[in-house]
Amino acid sequence: MKYKTYWVILLNPISLSVYYLWLRILYRLLNYGGVRQRAPILLALSIAGILWISIWTIHCFSQRKQHVNNTDKAVPSEKRQSGWIRIILMIEVVIVIGMTGLYCYQIVQIAQPFTGKLGNFIWEEQNSRKIPLIHNNFSKDGLDGILSDLDDNLSLPEELYVVNYVTVTYEKDGSITGIYAFFYGTHEDGDTKTYLVDFDSSKSKKMTVWLDGNANATFQRADKLELMNMTITQREDGTYQAKWIHDEALLKSEIAEPENHKSGDLITDETGGLHFYLDANTEYTLMVIDAAAGSRAYAFSSNSVYNDDPFNGSIGVAEDMYFGDAMHGWIILNNASGDNPRTYITQDGGKTFTLGQSPAG
Repeated sequence: MKYKTYWVILLNPISLSVYYLWLRILYRLLNYGGVRQRAPILLALSIAGILWISIWTIHCFSQRKQHVNNTDKAVPSEKRQSGWIRIILMIEVVIVIGMTGLYCYQIVQIAQPFTGKLGNFIWEEQNSRKIPLIHNNFSKDGLDGILSDLDDNLSLPEELYVVNYVTVTYEKDGSITGIYAFFYGTHEDGDTKTYLVDFDSSKSKKMTVWLDGNANATFQRADKLELMNMTITQREDGTYQAKWIHDEALLKSEIAEPENHKSGDLITDETGGLHFYLDANTEYTLMVIDAAAGSRAYAFSSNSVYNDDPFNGSIGVAEDMYFGDAMHGWIILNNASGDNPRTYITQDGGKTFTLGQSPAG
């Protein structure tokens, strides 16, 4: 059997259809995820393709071996048939190259930040680190143990400053169950680095540290971690929370008295973050943690809640935020071009948000 005939039959319409389906499922897996649903199908198609190639190759090899001594000259009809085979083979090759090129291009597109599962994965790998929490007993190791684990892996600046506050939640026996901290500082080379630390023991045994976000660093003395005051409170679920907050005396000596906000005030800060005041003492904050191509990634926080992904992986530009009471509120997230507003609703004070209808609807 001639090699052209081998390739023509190998790349038959059924094979091309299976290959197209394999490319499509691979693309959708990388774009939307769904490993449990799509990976088995992808594996089955891969096995089917390998089996077909193997069986057909073995068959052709055996046929060629049987006719290796056949020296008959090709008759004119065989020459005409060879011409058609050449044309069909060229068409099949063009189809294979076209499908491969198209899906390779699409996969490259979704590998860009915030464009799909693959892009998000690559961005997270480049901008975050998973740090093992070795010193996981707060009663024994305190905050110094956490900082030691971070420093061993990230080489923290000598002086750390804090955005907002630091919280560590732990059990009665001292086992740490949660951490939230947003540090920044300057290294010896003069570069300012930020470290957004998040830990939930129910999800992972490692801390997630987002690097080089937007911290609006002011380097005020009152923001120094070592000068902050620590308070410990027992929560309703029986766990304890240690919280580091600014020293009020230092704040008053360094910055002007903050404006008294009334219920319903919505403030947009210079980074594009939103601050909604349910009352003078209750603030809901949507902070910018990263920005790219006109869109922003946000984290949500309040007096008692921190949510590092309120929009379930989506990014954009936050346009409005409102809370009717301590538990119920919504945030409007638009895309960078401003033509696709979406409303995310919470009924648990910001712990979770779901995509819903606009408030007007």
